[in-house]
Amino acid sequence: MPAPAVRERWGVRPPSTGRADFSVLKARPTGNTHGSNALRLSTQQRAAVAEVIGEPGPPAQAPLPAEAVEDAETAVPDTSTPALATTAPREPPRTKRVVGFDTHYHLDRLQLVAHQPGIMTTGRGPNHPFPITGAVLNFCNPERWQEGSIEKAAIYTPAQWDGFLRLLCNPRVSAISEVGFDFSALKHLWCPQEELFNRILSLGTLGRILVMYLRGAAADLCGSTVNRLAIRLLKKKYLAHQRVHLHSFSGDAGMVRAWVAAFPHCYFGVLGLIQSFNRDQLQSVREIHLTRLLLETDSPHLKLHAECQYNTPVYLGDVGQHMARVRGMALPDVMQTTYANAVHLYA
Repeated sequence: MPAPAVRERWGVRPPSTGRADFSVLKARPTGNTHGSNALRLSTQQRAAVAEVIGEPGPPAQAPLPAEAVEDAETAVPDTSTPALATTAPREPPRTKRVVGFDTHYHLDRLQLVAHQPGIMTTGRGPNHPFPITGAVLNFCNPERWQEGSIEKAAIYTPAQWDGFLRLLCNPRVSAISEVGFDFSALKHLWCPQEELFNRILSLGTLGRILVMYLRGAAADLCGSTVNRLAIRLLKKKYLAHQRVHLHSFSGDAGMVRAWVAAFPHCYFGVLGLIQSFNRDQLQSVREIHLTRLLLETDSPHLKLHAECQYNTPVYLGDVGQHMARVRGMALPDVMQTTYANAVHLYA
């Protein structure tokens, strides 16, 4: 169900019982998290984030020997030959650095399963490592994040609703996440989900991104029912220019076209579940316009390798490799394109 987000990127994922989550997404698309513009995290959380997206500075260059400096100062240019003959060869152009942007992961839950902050590897390195210089941090649990999220729509208390409203007044909040439906839950929980969905949409997004999570029932792998329901309800409340991030999208090509027709500024998040997509779902990944693709790990959930105890953002390149294979692209192109898309949406 729902949640908010800020320009420091946060978000939230609904459990199988159905719920409304909100998150503070603080966008920091490039560089490390140290400095005045860094995420406002605790010391332990900073250590955890720095493990993933920290970047060491360039190595210092050794000073020139004194003799070389003296020779350079006293040297007389040779004008007897053409300038071309004495010009130093040009440095070859540098290859653009390829980095990654994880648009959905849960730092608080990652710290919980790792049992200590700063642990971002799980005993097995990624097959395709890339520096992660941008991420959307999703904080779900209020006891570990005072501006966290609310789970289980059926037991949404007045105090939790007041907390949600206070979050919407926070100038740091830049998105509402995760809003949607989880029809894998028991059927008697579907109505409370829709009631809360409409209640939150009635508040309006005030220009914020709407991060949606739509999970169909077991017999509806592509989530056609929940996607159609969400589109119908959203069109009643919002204009077509509303920005939407479909987290963990698993619909078919028809749903891709339906979302784009209703909300052209719609982005589709793809994560490790792409490994188990059926033919219709794989075709939908090919159908999505290249400028609307996002990569997610949803860590610590949905580990990509059996040897790992849990997932982390360092495996984003492995998610990208699955997308590259499905779309017939080079992995660096996938990483660069999805990074640019994430910056365009969240920065």
